[in-house]
Amino acid sequence: MKTGISLISALAVFSAIVSLVESRKCSILQVYGANNKIGTGFGVFNDGSVPRTGSSGDAGADSASFSAGDNPHPVCGSVPKLRGHVVNVEEFVQKAIQEGLPTVYPNGSVVIKAFQINREGGGPMKCEYSQDATGNSWQPMDVTLNMPGNFGLENNERTQYQVVTTFKAGSQANGKNQNVALVRCRAGVDGNCGGCFAVQLNGVVVQADGQDNMPSSPNSDLGLTSQQMSTLVAKVINIAHEEHVVA
Repeated sequence: MKTGISLISALAVFSAIVSLVESRKCSILQVYGANNKIGTGFGVFNDGSVPRTGSSGDAGADSASFSAGDNPHPVCGSVPKLRGHVVNVEEFVQKAIQEGLPTVYPNGSVVIKAFQINREGGGPMKCEYSQDATGNSWQPMDVTLNMPGNFGLENNERTQYQVVTTFKAGSQANGKNQNVALVRCRAGVDGNCGGCFAVQLNGVVVQADGQDNMPSSPNSDLGLTSQQMSTLVAKVINIAHEEHVVA
């Protein structure tokens, strides 16, 4: 009888572990700024301890999981590899500030390296931002270069994508940290994965003239098309690789 109970207990634990692993779908690995600073998704370990390729190891150990719906709790998700699992927004914002924030591009865009772990971590990705960097309220952003997928499903595993999210006209950061904005991007089925990160947003984003209606700064003539933005992203990633800033 004890053996039966032990077996049932073991199966329950195994099922819980499998469920936890399968709940990890995608994450935000890095964020590239106009100032050549590279930020990191909150809770992500870019020290080589979490595999990004191959089939061995737990590629979702530092992936943020979100509850379904427009107002997930915790606001920046839960990460298995973190002590206590919950992403502490204030702690990670301060850490990002100390390490140096990536700045928003003159046209209001932010370049992201997204990581799809399994087929349920596909696109499209949606992004929003908290102007006071607290996560208490959020404003929508545009995603001008997205990751592939339909309704959060895409038949790829351990695949990295370049994503560009853009602040809308009128966007600004005005919290106690002045020009610091908190961005949250989610993908996967019901927005169950993704992550948060902090950026430096100087001034107010204004609307630029151009067919893509892309945001621009008051002192910039830069209004990029989707193709131009894709080229820009590729160059940023290539430079980072050449300078051995990223693997």
